Amino acid sequence: MEYETGMANRRSFREIFPVLATVALAVLLVLLLSFIDILTGEISFSIFYLLPIYLVTWRLGRWPGFAFSLFSAIAWLIADNIEDYTFTLAHYWNMLVRLAFFLLTVYLVSALKVTEQRRRSLEKIFYHDILNVAGSIRGFAELLQAHPDIDKKEIYHWLQAAAEQSIDQIETQRALAAAEHDELPIEPSILNSLEIIRQTVQFYQYHPAGKNRHIRIARDAEGITFTGDQVLINRILGNMVKNALEASRSGEPVTIGCRATDGGVEFSVHNSGAVPRDVRDRIFTRSVSTKGAGRGLGTYSIHVLSRYLKGKASFTSSEEEGTTFRVWFPGEYQKNG
Repeated sequence: MEYETGMANRRSFREIFPVLATVALAVLLVLLLSFIDILTGEISFSIFYLLPIYLVTWRLGRWPGFAFSLFSAIAWLIADNIEDYTFTLAHYWNMLVRLAFFLLTVYLVSALKVTEQRRRSLEKIFYHDILNVAGSIRGFAELLQAHPDIDKKEIYHWLQAAAEQSIDQIETQRALAAAEHDELPIEPSILNSLEIIRQTVQFYQYHPAGKNRHIRIARDAEGITFTGDQVLINRILGNMVKNALEASRSGEPVTIGCRATDGGVEFSVHNSGAVPRDVRDRIFTRSVSTKGAGRGLGTYSIHVLSRYLKGKASFTSSEEEGTTFRVWFPGEYQKNG
């Protein structure tokens, strides 16, 4: 028990030490700059105050950066007036201008960091998945080369499926990048919910993720005519089905349904497995996955693309009821039959 407590204390120290070191270094830099400001008199060192502000923002985040901007602005105000300690309205105005400049810098640096993290995260997921598919294609090619007398029909089928999966990964990456930059074109058309479901079932019956698993359409699925982008909706629903198949054991069914609700149409995909409790609150977050490190593009793309279409994604999960992912899309619709 004492050993576990000691290990926990060491882990806590390792986690908090970088934060304390960053704050201490930034404070020392501000104090040093203030001291140089006092010694040099009218020579401006304002640009150098951005160094500790940048350090704190990049290492600790936006709000610590805002707090340190205020600290730097006050330190600058004192250094400029340390000889007579007369603080006029003009001095306070100058401090507010500097503070505004610091805050703007913090905002831009934090936005840059978020963008860089998103780019690196998407690249990591993309490279992970595309390398897996490329490895499968190489394995099938080596099998054909090593066993020329093997029945090639099934191998060709899996090669085609792997090639289609690699294309799907590339298209998903491109669509996500465009959606995040609000550059993804939307091409609305008249769609039928049951036709979309049937196309999805037909495709994933022959997908590697669907091997030894049964995909079925819910008995109460409604045929709904509505307006939407077929390519993006197919991609969203395909990710939902693929995730459900990968989360299911051999022989378990995956059920796809749809219904009219809340002035729009809702698609649902159910499987009998449960999402681990430690990731449920972050399931739509970039890189969060139940399938191991370097994954998480599927649920994130469901969230991003459905939101891009003015819809919303949600899910429920429990050990007793299994997991159901839902996406809702707004717009004019008409129930058939």
